[in-house]
Amino acid sequence: MKRNHWGTISLLVAALGWLFVRFQPWWPTKDQTFPNLWQLADALFSSALVGGLADWFAVTALFRRPLGLPLPHVDVLRRRKNDVAKAVPHFVAQLLTPELLTAELEKIDFVGLLDSNWHHLERFDAPSTVSRLLRHGLEAGWDRTAGTAVAGILKEAVQKNRSTLTAYLTDLIRRNAGWKALFLGSGTIDKFLETGLTELTRLQNDFGHPLREFFRQTLVLYAFDLTLPSSEGRQTLEKLFHDSLADEELKASGLKILAQGLEAPSDHPEVLNKAIGRWLGLAIERTKALEHTAKAVGELLTKIDPDLFIQQAERAVGQDLQYIRVNGAVVGGLAGVALSLLSHLRIP
Repeated sequence: MKRNHWGTISLLVAALGWLFVRFQPWWPTKDQTFPNLWQLADALFSSALVGGLADWFAVTALFRRPLGLPLPHVDVLRRRKNDVAKAVPHFVAQLLTPELLTAELEKIDFVGLLDSNWHHLERFDAPSTVSRLLRHGLEAGWDRTAGTAVAGILKEAVQKNRSTLTAYLTDLIRRNAGWKALFLGSGTIDKFLETGLTELTRLQNDFGHPLREFFRQTLVLYAFDLTLPSSEGRQTLEKLFHDSLADEELKASGLKILAQGLEAPSDHPEVLNKAIGRWLGLAIERTKALEHTAKAVGELLTKIDPDLFIQQAERAVGQDLQYIRVNGAVVGGLAGVALSLLSHLRIP
């Protein structure tokens, strides 16, 4: 962004105007009946110069020492950078409440955005993204959490449906195993399920279980396979992804599933948009995403180089500060003229 110099220009105009009025040889400014043009001009430019200098000092003192002078209460942002960083989380929490955020999210046309940007997904590199997510998840230990959850779900399902599974498997084996089924009864199948439950308990609690290691190594190899341009896994996933994008029925079904999950009608986009907004707001509130984000920003500001911090801050508000300096010169000049006129009023 190109920086303007109106503040400096206004200060130069005030200084040059004051010098011209004070030292021009053609018209005496003293010993004249007040008010006259030169006396008013002198009041205008001298006050504008004072106002411009004062605002220049105030603005400069925010970012650095004016003229390098070791004065107190200058170079404010550099000295208070960490205080600003610590104030960010509190500021965000006070300003952006969950209620306000949810209200703003409810105004977004999510359905329209999805429909208008659907074709852009064709350029999305799904295999590479899945590969990165898998690697990140494995590094973060998500496979442990997933293994525990899956083992627990399977164990609970088998326990609740043990008798049904025993009957079903017994009948299935008798119909397909021929004469060998004569040696297999429901008791044997139930014993097999009991062994399975014991193994699921081990799988749920033992992070070093062989099945967990097999599952992890399979994911590691698959994540690597997705990074290879000509690998079968990558090509299969790419085809699946692009076929899914081209399937309008799948898109409509996905929208219906989303609507059902949010208990909103899929044929009323405005209602569905509000439901999505409310869900996102609730998710952000429950996960404390705003607090975590604000805290992360505060920590980043604490670690950032002071010179870079000053540059970014000055770049963000520098234009407005230039106009503040212009306002200081203009208001100072007008105030000087007004005070000059008032000082020469004759009060009976």
